[in-house]
Amino acid sequence: MKKLYTTLLIIGAAISSSAQIETSMGFKGGMIVNQFHGDNLKQQAWKTGPQVGGYMNLSLANISQFQFELLYQRQRGSFVSDLGEFDLRTGYIEIPLLYKLRYPSKKGIYPYLSIGQSVGYKISESSRIHTTESEGTFKEAANQVKSINVNTLVGAGVDFESDNVNLFVDARYVNGNINISKQDYAVKSRSFALTIGLGFKLNK
Repeated sequence: MKKLYTTLLIIGAAISSSAQIETSMGFKGGMIVNQFHGDNLKQQAWKTGPQVGGYMNLSLANISQFQFELLYQRQRGSFVSDLGEFDLRTGYIEIPLLYKLRYPSKKGIYPYLSIGQSVGYKISESSRIHTTESEGTFKEAANQVKSINVNTLVGAGVDFESDNVNLFVDARYVNGNINISKQDYAVKSRSFALTIGLGFKLNK
């Protein structure tokens, strides 16, 4: 994955070496479907949550783009470990960096593929556990998840551009690269995100 990401960056730089940089900024929002998983976990359920934030896009040669994002996302999931049944709800500030390769199929319509990395900083956590000793109810189990998560992102979407405005629909798969659990068992996250966005060009 790292080799592919590096290759795309080199291609983008080669394509856009003599091009004028166009900048746009905007906001985006949608939903994610998240799962916490691990080798020793069972009944790993998918849960939905919101994702909202903003972005800045640098367009090079019109088909090659770099996109920086600042997002808030709510990750939810449940699973069964040796300790009991867990229900996790975490809030993250995500900072993705993406490379987008676009194809101009028609004037103002650009299907694209994207790849990138992101770092997530935990800002909230609500964890509950159900054990055989808890008499059929969930009890609070604080501080189960580490403060930082690192992810690889791959996706696709479509940009709809006018002279000053950019609308887009974006779908991506996000794979957690590190163990985020503070317990003796490993937990990683993975999710699918679907968002729509609106941006405004700052220069042309």
